[in-house]
Amino acid sequence: MNTGEATDTFEFTELVPDGWTATTQRMTLTAGQRATATITVTAGTDELVGERHTLIARGRSTTDSSVVTEYPFLVDMNRPSAITYTGDSTVDHSDPARLAARVTDKFSGTPLAGHKVVFSHADWFVEATTGADGVATASWPADLAPGAYTFAMSAGAKDGYTASTGTFPITVEPESATLAITSPTIYADDSGQALTVKVTEEADGSSADLSRATVQVQLRSALSGEVRNYSATADTNGIATVGVDAPAGLWSATVGVTGGYFTAPPIQAELVVYDPDGEVTGAAAAPDSTGRNVVLTVAARYADNAPTGAVTMTAGRQTFNGTALRWLVVSGTSAVFEVNGTLDNQPATLRATVHTDGDRDRFSIKVTSATTTYTSGDLTARTSALTVHTS
Repeated sequence: MNTGEATDTFEFTELVPDGWTATTQRMTLTAGQRATATITVTAGTDELVGERHTLIARGRSTTDSSVVTEYPFLVDMNRPSAITYTGDSTVDHSDPARLAARVTDKFSGTPLAGHKVVFSHADWFVEATTGADGVATASWPADLAPGAYTFAMSAGAKDGYTASTGTFPITVEPESATLAITSPTIYADDSGQALTVKVTEEADGSSADLSRATVQVQLRSALSGEVRNYSATADTNGIATVGVDAPAGLWSATVGVTGGYFTAPPIQAELVVYDPDGEVTGAAAAPDSTGRNVVLTVAARYADNAPTGAVTMTAGRQTFNGTALRWLVVSGTSAVFEVNGTLDNQPATLRATVHTDGDRDRFSIKVTSATTTYTSGDLTARTSALTVHTS
């Protein structure tokens, strides 16, 4: 307020300690006029938290320096803190993520101990206290679906330091797992057998909810090329029971996991679904690509769901004698079977595919031993009396 009797111009400022600065505002006031002067005071960067300083507000006439008014007041010094995230940025689903934040003096970088830090996301939060290094740590269970998330962190005001806040990202990755088929892979088509698959998460000490895993099974017929797809959700023990209704045939199974929470390398398996009434009998002969005459003789069937029969094969001077039929699959006029035996007196396994749907029968043979593999290729029989049927 200009308490004089005439208009005058005044300067208003603050008298501050060394190292501080203050702005000055000049005003022209009429006699008796009131106004507000706004002064910005900037404290020195080397001031300590908790220090008390005396500042003096001064108004002085620019025309007569003896016209001056001063008013002292006390200032308690605060300093800003800073918070920096130093924890995990990625984590597998269901594994604990390490949350860590460092609280420091914003100007000097000095770590601040004993400060409460809150980490939060949506409705979840946890509190931790900084140690001598200024770092507060906590754990988050990563129970959300895989994806990118933004978390918040805050350090409260303490001992003259202001509060500070920030955000940080965490990406949740799918949990690694493995798959295994635990049910029989050879069974009768009328048995009602389901395919069971075990999902096992990695052994990291942190259990996941395995019921979030969905198992997918794709079957492809080796005889017709038909493709069938199935899926089932695992239970809490990781067991998925996949009801497959595939008819009799030799099926190539590809098993994978979906649902987003887990990742696992797909596994391959062979599924033998047999008709217990299937039977193959007869013989066929044809030259292979090397000109050797190949003769296949077979009598294979099931007796009380047990495969039985006799199989022999000659390819030039090589001879295979079957000793134990492993399985037989009959589908329409086609059949495929596998038998253990010997190739030139060495243990071997023979697999043969037979088609009797054309003017002349066709067949292919593969014999594998520890030292030799013989593959006939697809052959059209010159002479044949093969019969494929179900009773």
